[in-house]
Amino acid sequence: MGFGTGSDGTVTVENAAWNNSSNIVVGNSGTGKLIINNGGAVASDVGLLGLYGGSSGTATVNSGGSWDTTNALYVGGSNTSSGGTGELNVNAGGSVVVGTELKVWNNGTVNLSGGTITTGSFDSSLGAFNHTGGTLTVDGGSYADSYPNNLQIGGAGNPTLKLINGASADKSTGNAIVGVSGSGTLEIRSDSSLTNIQGFIGYYVGTSGDVLVDGGSSTWTNSSSLYIGGSGTGDLMVSGGGLVTNSFAYLGSSASGSGTATVTGASSIWGNGSNLNIGTSGTGTLTVESEGTVTAGGSVYLGRDVGGTGTATVTGAGSTLSSTGTRVRVGQYGTATLDILDGGVVTSDGYSDLGKYSGSQGTATGEWRGVYLGHRRFFDCRRRG
Repeated sequence: MGFGTGSDGTVTVENAAWNNSSNIVVGNSGTGKLIINNGGAVASDVGLLGLYGGSSGTATVNSGGSWDTTNALYVGGSNTSSGGTGELNVNAGGSVVVGTELKVWNNGTVNLSGGTITTGSFDSSLGAFNHTGGTLTVDGGSYADSYPNNLQIGGAGNPTLKLINGASADKSTGNAIVGVSGSGTLEIRSDSSLTNIQGFIGYYVGTSGDVLVDGGSSTWTNSSSLYIGGSGTGDLMVSGGGLVTNSFAYLGSSASGSGTATVTGASSIWGNGSNLNIGTSGTGTLTVESEGTVTAGGSVYLGRDVGGTGTATVTGAGSTLSSTGTRVRVGQYGTATLDILDGGVVTSDGYSDLGKYSGSQGTATGEWRGVYLGHRRFFDCRRRG
């Protein structure tokens, strides 16, 4: 399609299959277009959009259409260098599967507004990636986008990024923002990892974000603070042996914020290096269940500031919430509830109190049994009957 200079070629595949044992080049030296509609299935070894300088190649995969490449897909160039202008559009219901690498060069653009892209690794660090909906899955390789520092996920169509089977994203010089606009979802599964400075889930007013960290050796490492429901709505789920670490954490950090965190399953850990704030000025909810573990190197505050509402439930044998800092405080200036049920355990190296200051309200349910071990106060709360 568009082989020679000045040429123009278009191929439309609909309710049919087009199988290529070698490469598909859309825009070799001219202009090429590949359109895959409902029932259309295209297969190739390598895909190239806009191969040489001065060329233009566009591929559009619509609902019910699919393009599978055994090896790589290059947008705006080849495996070694940039070329012409390339564009890949994946709309709702469309599917693109890339066996090894999806590479977006300087003059390349990937528009994912719906449907799915699954690839071994993804690199749009030189080109453009407009992710407004649909799901990008990186399977076992690395993820790099065109933002120089931050990872930003959000849009009207709830765009989703999945890292699976040991995939990794390194944003160690920037932040991770899930729900930067509209809504967004991030899943870190099966030994995959994300590293960044600060983490934000549903940070801005009117936005929402969901993050799942699931599976042994799956990690989300925040070298600084983690905000869950900053001014919007945020949800964090740690399961199946996943690990999330950060310094300070804030659930519902501003008055309009609502943050929820659930840590479930044996070896599932949320490690806070400093204070854990549940319902800072907004609404925060923490659930620790089925042998999950939440730790705070500082204090744990529920309902920290005026207007803040914090709720924590620690339920089931082996489920623990622990503070090695000054205190576990249930209601500092706001309203708070702590439920410790069915063998759940809450510990504090300092002390614990309810409804500390005037106007605050703290409630704890469960059978409280306080045992002093040196300076360590240990609460083992079991529900009887």
